[in-house]
Amino acid sequence: MSGGVTTGAEESKYQGQEERCVEWKDGKQDGTCTKRAKVDVQCFRRVINLTISVRLLRVADNMPIWSDNKPSRDETTWCQGKAPWRTTEEAVSAMITDLAQKIRLDVRPRVETYKVRFREDRDGMPKDIGNEFKGIVKLSNKDVTSACRQWAELNGRLPNHPSVLYNLGVCAEAAGGYADARAFYRSAQAALPKRSSEMADSADRVDRLMIARADDEERARRPRNPR
Repeated sequence: MSGGVTTGAEESKYQGQEERCVEWKDGKQDGTCTKRAKVDVQCFRRVINLTISVRLLRVADNMPIWSDNKPSRDETTWCQGKAPWRTTEEAVSAMITDLAQKIRLDVRPRVETYKVRFREDRDGMPKDIGNEFKGIVKLSNKDVTSACRQWAELNGRLPNHPSVLYNLGVCAEAAGGYADARAFYRSAQAALPKRSSEMADSADRVDRLMIARADDEERARRPRNPR
């Protein structure tokens, strides 16, 4: 793995307001405050933009197999008489550490436990089928296999409904049928009038699962080095 970091920091002034003491007992500023009010003060804004460019090379032939540019932005403000809560160097160091953790998640295989909820939206369903769909959702809490079977049957009578398609995608994913799950998720997305992060995230997730499975299968086919 190789890469580099580029940074840029800009500091600007702006007119801010702070609540401060404006009157004191007996007129002594080191005495008891008797009145507070919002007053104009000069403030400062520091913006740091940082990008990590990284690529992963295959050792055998030095072929690039993955690359990414990860940006980060940090904005800090403070007013006259005060100081930023961390220096520019400290902010840059923290930003690099945060992006490094994200890169680690991208390139290192990991085991992850996650939960996917069945979709319960019945918009566009006839009332009788909607009631049936609601019953299947309730059944899924105790018998997922039966619920999945009933959703498959319902899909034949109510084709192209996003909730039914999405739930069939969940069923396929749970059974390890990632290609079928991806097809159901994408069909569910296409059946909606606008993009859904739920559908997109699920399709991306099974894409990653398929890549991981293919990688496991390739590693299993490799001859083991004799000791």
